[in-house]
Amino acid sequence: MTDNHPDSIVALADQLRSRISDEYLKLLCSESDSEFDQVLEGILERAIDYLERNANFLNGLNEDTITAFLIAYLNMPGLRATQQEHTNGHVDLTIEAEHTPPLRRRLGEAKIYAGPEYHRKGLEQLVNRYQTGREGTGILVEYVQKPNIKGLTDKMKEYMDTNKPCAQNGISQDHRIHWAFVTHHLHTSGELVRVVHLSCNLYR
Repeated sequence: MTDNHPDSIVALADQLRSRISDEYLKLLCSESDSEFDQVLEGILERAIDYLERNANFLNGLNEDTITAFLIAYLNMPGLRATQQEHTNGHVDLTIEAEHTPPLRRRLGEAKIYAGPEYHRKGLEQLVNRYQTGREGTGILVEYVQKPNIKGLTDKMKEYMDTNKPCAQNGISQDHRIHWAFVTHHLHTSGELVRVVHLSCNLYR
């Protein structure tokens, strides 16, 4: 049997590749948490962009309703996103890879922007209450329904670096996603957890 035979394993792989997305393959084949996060954060970027392009429908809605739209966008073969699933409390956003081990689960907290102090409260919920330390990376989504999202995100970042809440380790780092940054926090498990802070522009 040659590789180009219609019944060969190569032909099967080519057929599967033509029917499923590159993202799904990358999620399925990710060999490390950092590879998984890179793909997942690309999906999150497009989900945030989708919400922003529909801001005229979403502005003025509450956190849970907006998050329901985010959850719907994130669900795909191999990736299961749920709302209000229990992990030491009802978590706004749980994202879990459905393929083979190791376990890859990411927890997220969603807030409507109400200032840096309110952002800190969301971070405390995520890091000190919901995360077990096993997840590695957490997600904090801020739905901004006010103008100047860039300036507001910069204020949150400055607040984090000045106050270093939740045992923040070092200063924040810019993320390649627009209006996003990353912080690291020493978790009670002893692990250094990574948190991606994503701002979503819903001002209209």
